[in-house]
Amino acid sequence: MFAMRLIDLLPRNDPFFPLVCRQTEVLQEASRLLRSEVCADAQSARSLAIQVHELEHRGDDLIREILSTLNRNLICWLEPEDGRLLASRLDDVLDGIEDVAHRIAEYRIPGLPPQAKRLCQILETCVDLIGEAIKRLDRRNPEANRLAGIDQLEHEADIVFRSGIGDLFQSEVEPLRLLKLKEIYEFLESTIDRCEDVADVLGNIAANAP
Repeated sequence: MFAMRLIDLLPRNDPFFPLVCRQTEVLQEASRLLRSEVCADAQSARSLAIQVHELEHRGDDLIREILSTLNRNLICWLEPEDGRLLASRLDDVLDGIEDVAHRIAEYRIPGLPPQAKRLCQILETCVDLIGEAIKRLDRRNPEANRLAGIDQLEHEADIVFRSGIGDLFQSEVEPLRLLKLKEIYEFLESTIDRCEDVADVLGNIAANAP
């Protein structure tokens, strides 16, 4: 099991683990703000997008600190390249969230469709599953691998994405609004795919644990 194989290998003074936990906390906060933004009015959406942008800067600071830590320290349970890849994949998700938040605020589209809102909910759930899995690595109670649920959510996201795109071309009469919504859908779907990339990296770390 993913959690069982790593928890016994995590040293209590491991400098990498607290940093990557902080990185996931930033990611979770950004996903919550995005879910709020997709339901907000134009003024509130801009305010929420600014907050997401600030979190993205905080994430950049954290990834620099993580990479510096990996360069200075030997982490007995983790190959440095795996640590770098995990931090990078988490940063990719945060960048994707910031991209979506920026577009929602700048495009000022009133009444975003239900598929856009559902994709934001799926993204938030994926991020929460990643956060729970990472934070539970240092606990002594074994549990099932929560990351398996990301595959199911990614599959649902594909269905919602195709439904959303289909509805746009069936019902939207304003070409510019159609293009804006299509781009938001595409960035959301891509960001959910990046969550699956994080799950793959964590699964690889577990498989290669000594």
